[in-house]
Amino acid sequence: MTLPTTTQPTPIDPRLIERVDLLLAAGGRLLGIAGAPGAGKSTFAQALLCHYGTRAQVLPMDGFHLANEELVRLGRAHRKGAPDSFDVEGYVAT
Repeated sequence: MTLPTTTQPTPIDPRLIERVDLLLAAGGRLLGIAGAPGAGKSTFAQALLCHYGTRAQVLPMDGFHLANEELVRLGRAHRKGAPDSFDVEGYVAT
């Protein structure tokens, strides 16, 4: 997955920055961003990356779906994109 490239970072609601700052102050935190396709997850992730610089990393899950054959075998082909259609072990291993 390629994150969107913009000349100006997307503005983030200051209340969200305050919440993330509180999480970061506690240390050892991982922030997950979830939502429907097209909801703005990648845009929000890029905005956080622009705001926090080297304090942030983006680890997208795109490309970590189970193979179509495996989804068919598991009876989940119709649910591709649902949480149980991702190769979580493969993702964690990277």
